[in-house]
Amino acid sequence: MVKMEVQEVLNEQFVQLEKLEELDSPNFVEEVLTIYFDESAKLITDVEQELNKTPKDFLLMERILHQFKGSSASVGANKVTAAINHLRGCLKERNLELSNAAFQQMKREQDNLKNKLEAYFELSVTSFFQHLPFGNKGDGVEIPYRVKPMRHHNGGPSNHDPVQGLLHDLLRLNIKGTGGLVQ
Repeated sequence: MVKMEVQEVLNEQFVQLEKLEELDSPNFVEEVLTIYFDESAKLITDVEQELNKTPKDFLLMERILHQFKGSSASVGANKVTAAINHLRGCLKERNLELSNAAFQQMKREQDNLKNKLEAYFELSVTSFFQHLPFGNKGDGVEIPYRVKPMRHHNGGPSNHDPVQGLLHDLLRLNIKGTGGLVQ
């Protein structure tokens, strides 16, 4: 269901981004979207400030919205892109009442996109962990709720990252047993 909801607000460009994600950079799409949402928040704020000014700099708003449209199109945010185009049209006509309404619609589309993508990535992570060789379905090693990693970090390889801690240890588990990694 979440995937279908994401498809409502995204187009083929998002699928292309997902295809670029490789094993070496498994968070590529999330990183791109984080940058997109950070930058778009600034652009939205800039447009809002300009809409509230008197006199309004329509040329500046057009430049900001052009940049925002390009960013949105590059991640496949088709509903946001359409809302931006609508706002640009209202501004071109100098219709401030419609421009304010279109601006609010653009913000709603952006919020909707962000919420759906957060749910999508949450589901992706949950799905990943459900396929690991442990869980409560009886199809692998069941991990007790008080699992502690063994203190092997001191004697481990020098390139071992202790920050990864328990997750790293759990990922090394196999179906036949814990291999002494948990006690």
